[in-house]
Amino acid sequence: MIHTLMLCMLPGIPWHINDPVVQQMHISATKWRRYYQVAPQTLDERCCILAQRHAEYMAKYEWYEHGRHDQVIHRGPTSAAACISGWVYSPPHFGWLLSNTRKCGWGHAVSRNGIHYWVGVFK
Repeated sequence: MIHTLMLCMLPGIPWHINDPVVQQMHISATKWRRYYQVAPQTLDERCCILAQRHAEYMAKYEWYEHGRHDQVIHRGPTSAAACISGWVYSPPHFGWLLSNTRKCGWGHAVSRNGIHYWVGVFK
């Protein structure tokens, strides 16, 4: 069974605000942007949905590939911090984390074999 994001629906509060993995990814990426004096990005619900759908797709099919959106992907790390660190130490991926985009979204899913898939989407 694939472990996917539980969309927590509290009245008036978008699901991505309540998801702890999304929040951890956003906090970690924001710290790096602050360190390099780059303006923070807004955590965007639509970007999170796109990221989550792609993470779930990769986990379901255990197929590791970029989707149709401006995104970064990662396979393997078991924590949000380890995922972001992996992108930080990969110049092309780090460029996306520091890009001039104003919105971002994050997604995460685990395959039936326990492999973690991570996605960041930028607009």
